[in-house]
Amino acid sequence: MCGAQPTLSVTQAIERALQNRPALKAEAERVDAARGLRDQARKFSNPDLLFQNENLRPGQIYSRDVDTLAYFIQPLDLLGKRGARIAAATEGITRAEANYALAHLDTIRRVSLAYWAARGAQDRRDLLIANANTFQRVVDYHNAQLSVGAIAEQDVLRIRLEGERLQIGARLAALDASRTRVHC
Repeated sequence: MCGAQPTLSVTQAIERALQNRPALKAEAERVDAARGLRDQARKFSNPDLLFQNENLRPGQIYSRDVDTLAYFIQPLDLLGKRGARIAAATEGITRAEANYALAHLDTIRRVSLAYWAARGAQDRRDLLIANANTFQRVVDYHNAQLSVGAIAEQDVLRIRLEGERLQIGARLAALDASRTRVHC
């Protein structure tokens, strides 16, 4: 069965947008990735362990004639590059967090603007429909006055024309409210 859509307050609309916005989730993941890069920059370089065989020729006995060497290499940071990497990664975290905060605020701003635009269009529609309905009473009154001969027909035509203009405005406002609700 079909039912009417539930009405949302502006805070509920913002909460839903913040929970379901993929771009905002991507920004949060970028913050986590930047933290991972900082953790990686804090680590020391991995050592290398190399095995090397020398004098290996055909016809030789491996255990007697071949020299086997093992090298252990640990890279050292003598010029402070590790500290610079950590500082750059920390700045990356700050930048990613700022981008996330900006995306968060931009989402709130966009949802708020869309909500209030749709709400304003609905209120404008309701107001114009109420005005048109109220003015219809004025048209009916003038038609009754014309039927008893109390006023001229040109006055009634002006009133009818104004009533039609208000009806058209109300219909246009209804279309605008529907368009705004769809686009938001």
